[in-house]
Amino acid sequence: RVEKSGVLWFRRHPWLVFRRSLPWLGWTALIAFLGVVAAGFWPQGGWPIAGITALVSLAPLGRVVWEFWDWADDRLSIQGNKIVLVHRRPLWLGEVRQEGTLDQIQQVGVRKETLAAMVLDFGVVTINLGGAQPLEFADASHPEWVQNEVFYRRTLQAQEKDRQAARDRL
Repeated sequence: RVEKSGVLWFRRHPWLVFRRSLPWLGWTALIAFLGVVAAGFWPQGGWPIAGITALVSLAPLGRVVWEFWDWADDRLSIQGNKIVLVHRRPLWLGEVRQEGTLDQIQQVGVRKETLAAMVLDFGVVTINLGGAQPLEFADASHPEWVQNEVFYRRTLQAQEKDRQAARDRL
């Protein structure tokens, strides 16, 4: 997604949220099923059973919300000459921010490690920044687009430097 300021954002694939939330949704369904079965065995006590079921199901539903919040904050952005990888934890529990410039980029690699990654088009984008630690953007949606855009922006920057050098020579 490109904003008006020229900043380009890349997100993680929604499959990540689904994959991490599925077990917790399963627990929620199991709790609801057991609540319905218990209410069937004890028809007069339906309200306490429904209350207990709702209370117990808050934990797995809270985990689903946590996973969605964790997924929604992870971004890779290209801002002018900079490339920035941000991973924020939910509830303001911390942030990992890695930065580099387009000049430092030596290689951009893409890995699709599973069949689901190949079918749903997501993978790991690794950006090598010379001597610095590489930026790894896991579960990136459309990783080839990310790779192409990084190379495109790097090429534009190199062309602008060449134009500036030609102007300086003149």
